[in-house]
Amino acid sequence: MKSISTFFLIPAALVLLAGCAGRELRQAEAEAYLAHAGEPVEQVTAFRLTGWRPLDREHVVLWRNARDAYVIRVQQPCLHLEFAQRIGVEYQAPVLRRKLDAILVEGQRCRIESIRPVDDRVVRRALREVRG
Repeated sequence: MKSISTFFLIPAALVLLAGCAGRELRQAEAEAYLAHAGEPVEQVTAFRLTGWRPLDREHVVLWRNARDAYVIRVQQPCLHLEFAQRIGVEYQAPVLRRKLDAILVEGQRCRIESIRPVDDRVVRRALREVRG
């Protein structure tokens, strides 16, 4: 019986370590985006969502195209934003506005508190340095 429990313990430990490593990487990514975000803007013109990534409970990165990214802070509470598998963006196309528009998460309408432009290339370079 001892060999069977060891057999199951090793994979469980590997899954736990992978989860910890993933959480640390996700935290480093969130910190990099927040550290490199510019000053808040009132709106983004010609906005069309091409990609997104949750950072934490109140921040998500939205991409307008391959180069233009924005760190969005939503008003709280916005439950489960950091674990969202999909989101929606409610806005009056083609302009995304702070205080008027919202991120939609699991049936919630999370109003946009701030919009900060961020250079995704700078963030990726910073993350490469962190990873070594």
